[in-house]
Amino acid sequence: MKQRPLNIVADENIPALDAMFGPLGNIRRVPGRGVSNRDLRDADLLLVRSITDVGAELLTGTPVGFVGTATIGTDHVDLGYLAERGFRSAVHRAAMPTQSSSTC
Repeated sequence: MKQRPLNIVADENIPALDAMFGPLGNIRRVPGRGVSNRDLRDADLLLVRSITDVGAELLTGTPVGFVGTATIGTDHVDLGYLAERGFRSAVHRAAMPTQSSSTC
């Protein structure tokens, strides 16, 4: 049985959306500062950056089942609300290259 394509709503400034998520379904790009509950009425996945607050106001009444953030932190995501709604959290922090400085 073939699964239907997912409806993905994503911040328009996340790089490589087509390469990473295109095979999963239909991507609708929206301005990160303007993502609204209305944008998510038929969304399965929500992909944001730190400029989008994710919580009850944004997600209530939507079918969103996955929230991903393309940032280094989660302070813009209400993890407690997501847990209440049955979301499992997985936070992956990529290794940051060390910066070195030298003086002459």
